[in-house]
Amino acid sequence: MKHTRWIALIIVLMFLCSTVVSSAASDPAVTIVSPVSESFVCSDSLLISIKITQPETIKVYVYEEKQVSGDQLISVDVNNLSTLQAASGTTSSAMKFQSEEIMVPESFTSTNTLSFYTKQINNVTPGLYKLRVDTVDSTGKVLYSTQNLVAVKGVISEEEKAKLFDENQSGISQFLQNLLKTIFG
Repeated sequence: MKHTRWIALIIVLMFLCSTVVSSAASDPAVTIVSPVSESFVCSDSLLISIKITQPETIKVYVYEEKQVSGDQLISVDVNNLSTLQAASGTTSSAMKFQSEEIMVPESFTSTNTLSFYTKQINNVTPGLYKLRVDTVDSTGKVLYSTQNLVAVKGVISEEEKAKLFDENQSGISQFLQNLLKTIFG
């Protein structure tokens, strides 16, 4: 029983310490809620949602990270990426990216202690995208900068959706799936 408590305490401390380390270089009052950093999205649109917890001005940029191939820029084949950590700067020197702006940068000023900036970008093609949020002062000087990478895989076909529920699963995921099927039909 004592071992379980110690293990739980260690896990909680690991989560708390990792949060402090990962947010050290970004503005603690600005959080990118969506898209989740280093996630895969199966859609043809991106929903951007940023939470601001004090009066500040932010500037939002959205880029598609294109792979340099000779003298051409091509979209990254996200189906070949196992994780986005591989694309976030730890790639081999042979793979080079160039950012291509897909949205005119937008400024948003929060005058409250809780505000949200939201924007939906439609007709997004499969590829690797970078969202950057800068906290700026009244002169436009960047105080903090936060960025997320997200891979867009495109829209999933009905066959692929059906396969998600047909694959053999065990344990808690199977129980939850059956419970949801029972509730929603």
